[in-house]
Amino acid sequence: MHLTDAGRVAVRDLKNLQKNRAARLRHRMDAFQPWLFATAGDQAPANLAFFLATPG
Repeated sequence: MHLTDAGRVAVRDLKNLQKNRAARLRHRMDAFQPWLFATAGDQAPANLAFFLATPG
C-alpha cells in the first residue's frame, strides 16, 4: 500500500492536530458550523447530540 500525495498531506495535517489544541478546536468548529446550519437552517433548535453521533 502506498500513500498518494494527498494522503501524505492528510496524515501530516492530522499529526499537526495532535500537537496543537487551538488547531483541533478550529478543525472541530470547521466541521460543526456547516453541520449546524444544514441541520438548523429552519431556525428550529438543533439537538447537538446528533452532531456527536454523525460519522466523519
